[in-house]
Amino acid sequence: MTAGAQQETSLADSSQTGERDLIRRIRAGEKDLFHALLRPYERSMYSVIHSILPNPADIEEVAQEAAFKAYLHLDQLADEEKFKAWLLRIAVNEAQTRRRRDRPQLYDALEGDAAEESEGDFRPRQFADWRDWPSDSLDREELRTAVRDAVAKLPEKYRVVFVLADVESLSYEQIAAMLALSVANVKTRLHRARMKLQESLNPAFRPRMTDHLSLLKGMNPWSRARR
Repeated sequence: MTAGAQQETSLADSSQTGERDLIRRIRAGEKDLFHALLRPYERSMYSVIHSILPNPADIEEVAQEAAFKAYLHLDQLADEEKFKAWLLRIAVNEAQTRRRRDRPQLYDALEGDAAEESEGDFRPRQFADWRDWPSDSLDREELRTAVRDAVAKLPEKYRVVFVLADVESLSYEQIAAMLALSVANVKTRLHRARMKLQESLNPAFRPRMTDHLSLLKGMNPWSRARR
């Protein structure tokens, strides 16, 4: 392992240890520490809720409701090392509940179906050879805007999985548990989301799609939306 990789691992371990300590102290009665626990994930909550609810007012309200529910039920967190996945699951559930309650006619169910188990039946209408495209022909802000717009146009069931996997870096297993899907469904939806994004962005940009998607790691495409 390189020195850089060792330092990164050490920082991750230190952060995780600090988070576990915060959770234990909050459970022991130091309730005022909850915001410190929540703060690193506020933008992640916003992104996930935004993938389900387009109205900014709804997003803010549901984020507050999800945070309050997490505060009330922190004792139910079974694994202290999986706080982020647990928190985002609450956020998804709250957003889905609001969507079903307020706009049932627009609700696109996230549940899986057997037809989605196979990835072989989907191909984008325009499938370019992305390997021939230069990787430096647009800046990050232009990319952020383009991807945000393209993701917003995805069907909800693909959009939510894409945000959880490629923006928030959750595992297939975590997403499957969060959305009550099979791992195969999650993989298929993520595959289709990426292909649809590739198709959508193809006419506008030259860089390789794999470069675009790799830049999303840790880069919330909605990060400017709240301003």
